[in-house]
Amino acid sequence: MFRRIVLPMVLLCAVMFITSCSDQITTGLVDEYDDGELREYQKIPVSFTEAVENSDCAAVAEFVEYIKEAGTANVRYVFEIKEVLRGEIYDKKINILATKGTAHVLESDHVYTIGGNIYTIGNEYILVMNVYDMLFYDYPHYTLPADIYIPVKDKSNGTIYGKPISEDCKEYSGDSVISFIKEAKKAEKEEGMRYTKSDHMPDIVKESDLVMEIKIIDLFAEGVFNGSPYYCEVLNVLKGGSVNRMEDGRILITLMKGSVIIGESYIIMANRVGEYSTIYGQSSLRSVIPITDTKTIEEIKDLISRG
Repeated sequence: MFRRIVLPMVLLCAVMFITSCSDQITTGLVDEYDDGELREYQKIPVSFTEAVENSDCAAVAEFVEYIKEAGTANVRYVFEIKEVLRGEIYDKKINILATKGTAHVLESDHVYTIGGNIYTIGNEYILVMNVYDMLFYDYPHYTLPADIYIPVKDKSNGTIYGKPISEDCKEYSGDSVISFIKEAKKAEKEEGMRYTKSDHMPDIVKESDLVMEIKIIDLFAEGVFNGSPYYCEVLNVLKGGSVNRMEDGRILITLMKGSVIIGESYIIMANRVGEYSTIYGQSSLRSVIPITDTKTIEEIKDLISRG
């Protein structure tokens, strides 16, 4: 069964390059303090209504744990889902990722902090979220697209970018916020790339966009998570038709760390990032086959020939 990455295309390309995730409305790192604890970000403001409409999912959830990753400014908020209000959430417990620091809202003088221990264990909150999921993550990464904070016990005092939501959205009412989230229209988004958790070869071959014989030329960048992008030369295309290539004729494929050796050849089952993209991603954990594994390669060729 395929899982789909919900990810805008610009961010998707960045993730495929460095396999990390980012807040959708953060324009980038401005500065990092010497102690590594605080960072400064610029936020492009969106309204509460826009944030909800552009979100992937929303839920009522109980706060479980605040985790700070040692030696970094990264933090995780662990929540237990009580009620899904919007979109699809497959996991009972989710991790919301953030980075400790100071946020500057563009086109205003407003400054507020992010990544702090702001939730109370055992209390419930309304979460408006985006989710980023890919083969190379140990778990789906959730983010808060507009730093929305709404405690269930005090919904009327919800905040966005550290300021009352009522100042941003005059129609905002704590009593009706749940129904508003449920009924808000859903914005169209880029489809993103698919992957499968199946280890059954017929499934993998059938649902992969491309099956190619490639040679690993070089590492493009060391990935942050479990995958890294590699420069590759396409030697033969067994399934999928034409392959979009860079000017030098090569392509980029993100593969599981430790699965390939530079200079060696492999049969790779991959999915496209976009119609015209020269970036591809490994389609399953079993999608990298050494050229010496003739038995598996013959099985793959037979599956392709039988359609």
